[in-house]
Amino acid sequence: MSPILGADPAWYARLALIWHQLACPTWQITKGSQILRRRNATVHVVIIGAGLIGLSIAYALTRRNASVTVLERRKTVAAGTSGASFAWVNASAKTDNKAYFLLNWAGLQAHERLAEELGNDAWLHRVGNVEWVSPDSLPVLAARVDYASAMGYDAQLVPAATLNAELNLPLPLDPDYPVAWFPREAWVDVPLLAQILTTTIVQHGGTIRTASQVNAITQQGSRVTGVTLTDDQWLAADAVVNAAGPDAHRIAQMVGRQLPLRPEPGLLLSLAVDSMELPCIVHTPEINLRPDGEGHLLLHHQSVDRTLGDELDLAPDAPPCRELRERAQRLFPALVAATSPRAAIGIRPIPADGYPRVGQVPELDGYFEAITHSGITLGPVLGDLLAEEILSRRVDPLLAPFRPNRF
Repeated sequence: MSPILGADPAWYARLALIWHQLACPTWQITKGSQILRRRNATVHVVIIGAGLIGLSIAYALTRRNASVTVLERRKTVAAGTSGASFAWVNASAKTDNKAYFLLNWAGLQAHERLAEELGNDAWLHRVGNVEWVSPDSLPVLAARVDYASAMGYDAQLVPAATLNAELNLPLPLDPDYPVAWFPREAWVDVPLLAQILTTTIVQHGGTIRTASQVNAITQQGSRVTGVTLTDDQWLAADAVVNAAGPDAHRIAQMVGRQLPLRPEPGLLLSLAVDSMELPCIVHTPEINLRPDGEGHLLLHHQSVDRTLGDELDLAPDAPPCRELRERAQRLFPALVAATSPRAAIGIRPIPADGYPRVGQVPELDGYFEAITHSGITLGPVLGDLLAEEILSRRVDPLLAPFRPNRF
């Protein structure tokens, strides 16, 4: 009997695979993936959510020649949480967790790289951030500054008089009072960045569809195959990314997952000002302020957020808005003359333990999540890291502590 005829059946399987690879060299099987793909063939990715995270992922994927469709249920991009964000790019507020600090620091650096890649930094305002606290909280602030500085982050604790002189910032503090200064931090003009990313994504061959709501994520066994829209249109996909922000839990349910979130509202109040120019971002015990384009300031404070109810559409003269304005006026009396207040409330999609959920869900090939607070800081770095994971299945060490299946 021929040794071939008497061979183990597994031998035939190996022979068939070798023959297939020789006869059809344009095909490959990716280890750890169910998807059979042509070498160098276009990978089709559907991203659910066109906030800054979704747009950043789409931008990074199209730069890597993937075929991308972004689906946004609202009529415009970046109109949800991203459009109602204080948009402060920083890592200094995340020193209580080393992994999270490093991820946010990478986020700040990713913004700087993105400005270079785009050849346009008009959206990135690198003005620095000043912070002071009450006397009893000074040890905590000093520890944060020391930690960040020891990690190589640009952070200093300086007398108020020094910043008054260097920034022409009239801090209402004793000259020797310690103030934290983070010169590399910035704020983002989110509508402008979203516009630039949208244009670039489309130029690279991507598609962005607004007023498009996902009704289902389709699967074949444990592999994601696409999405169905509310109009019953089906879009095929090798990968589906859940970047739906506050709506992410509903999307996760489509694949049988529970995604525990603790959504928190954040109130912003924008003022038109002629009598005062703020040179940097300012954080104080009672009010946070930053420039908001020429002739405008943006106000926020988490203590006011905690007074908000379920109402998401506040008039500028509503009590929480008046509280923000009065606090800002006590700090800088010139703001009494500010006019044209505009209020906005955004819902922050914070995972239950407070940290990001990013990456592929192991038991669902092709289904990825990108859900986090600090989405403005983290958008560009998550875009790069998740695009690499989608296309190569390589998980960057920065993302290892923040996988979707940790709880």
